[in-house]
Amino acid sequence: MAVFDDGSWGLLKSDGVSRDEFNSKLEELIGQVLTIAWVKNPDIGRTNFETQISVETELEGHPDRGHYRVLLSDATYSYFYADDVFWIGQNVGKTPKVYIS
Repeated sequence: MAVFDDGSWGLLKSDGVSRDEFNSKLEELIGQVLTIAWVKNPDIGRTNFETQISVETELEGHPDRGHYRVLLSDATYSYFYADDVFWIGQNVGKTPKVYIS
């Protein structure tokens, strides 16, 4: 996990982070409010303007199976696997972000 001078941190699949490392970090985040963002093309990098859909609410999960979800209502939710994650990070004082594709 990269930790920066300001205390922010991030895990990036292209840096060699494994499914197990993502699963372990997601397990730590269960019960916390975070943002899940489905990103159309994770290969373009974080340009601050990517096609995406985001849901911010409490993370629920079954780390033993690698299954997770965020749920606001019957119409606003996201289910995903640890394998779908390509980036997790948090800026100091901000909500953690999980990018999936």
